[in-house]
Amino acid sequence: MSRSAEPTTRRGEGLRWYVGAIPRWFLLDGNRRVVAGVILLAATVVFGLCLEVLGPVSVSQPAFYALSGLIAGNLALISIVIAIDQLVLSRELVTPGERIETIEEVSAFRDRVAETTGDDVLPITAPKFLDVVLTSTIEEARRIDTDGDRLDESERRRVEDLVDAIIESVETVDTLFEDEDVRPFTALVRALHVDYGKQLQTIGRLRTSGSLPASIDHRLSVLHDHLVLIDVSRQYFRTLYIQRELPRISRSLLYVGGLAEVALVRVLFAFMSAPSGTRVLVLVLIAGVADFAPLAVLVSYVVRISTVAELTATVIPFVGPAPRE
Repeated sequence: MSRSAEPTTRRGEGLRWYVGAIPRWFLLDGNRRVVAGVILLAATVVFGLCLEVLGPVSVSQPAFYALSGLIAGNLALISIVIAIDQLVLSRELVTPGERIETIEEVSAFRDRVAETTGDDVLPITAPKFLDVVLTSTIEEARRIDTDGDRLDESERRRVEDLVDAIIESVETVDTLFEDEDVRPFTALVRALHVDYGKQLQTIGRLRTSGSLPASIDHRLSVLHDHLVLIDVSRQYFRTLYIQRELPRISRSLLYVGGLAEVALVRVLFAFMSAPSGTRVLVLVLIAGVADFAPLAVLVSYVVRISTVAELTATVIPFVGPAPRE
């Protein structure tokens, strides 16, 4: 089976806008600090062009009032975002009984994966765990193909098309795990590229037709379980990712926002000396960069969290609407 560079399922075709090189880097793959730097640079350039178009800043008093508002606005932004993050994370503060229940549920899920894949010792890292499920899915799909000669011509074509679609889409994701240093978030991103709602629907129609040999019907049932496990794993890793990402947002906003506030206050004191001419323009530009910095950090994280949430919003066997082109 040849391996494609992009997912070829219907859902995957809808995701081409997301997985293009530049949009994917901006929305998903890119280091958030670098993405924030790019956003800040773009905002600074636009701000500088606006100053150029509007003409030189020669009066410091209006800029002084605007700067005072920026300081208050930055403090409000940082406080609100951190408060929301802490509110979401507070849901993880559970009683020992609730924690034990969660551990038992996760252990039960691992036991089900072990039973379905036939692998008694499962990896403890997210990428390797997902690799086991994907590899087992490919192997199970290929076993179905070996029994194709027991079917009539119409059903054989349907089974072969189903097997080809599943193998091709799963291999697209599974190739990533050949890298030993793959990051957990990268594993999640690749798992976002496939949606098996159509394949599960086809499996259901084939099994309810009543004309399949018992061996093929059983293997389709096992393949169905594999596809469900992939989706459950993806949803669980999404939850873990968001729980880790929210503290990073709070920490980054505290660091960048704190420095920005210091810079803005320093510029505010500079305006108290009634500067004029070029010095006013430089101070306004510095104030603009300091004000945009926390917002750039926030946007860089929010676009990734919102993209991940959108791509995992639907649970199989349902499929979500195609993303905007």
